[in-house]
Amino acid sequence: MDRRNPEEEIVKHFGIGPGDLRTLLELADWLLYSASEISRVFKLRGVSRPISELRIRIQYGVKERTARPGGPPRDWEGQGKEPV
Repeated sequence: MDRRNPEEEIVKHFGIGPGDLRTLLELADWLLYSASEISRVFKLRGVSRPISELRIRIQYGVKERTARPGGPPRDWEGQGKEPV
């Protein structure tokens, strides 16, 4: 996959429009936020952190090994917009 424009590759591979991709990412973020809040309300230990990590990965478009809980990726070099 071309690291310079992975969005174009994803759109082409799955046969969707760029707006569809953005909509799906926003929906995933909303669902993960909701799951995080539910886990907090019900005091579900061990659930909130993985959800937060996944949410960061989706927001910044980074792989698991690069994501850092509570903030942006550890290493910005070559990581932005790379598919998860």
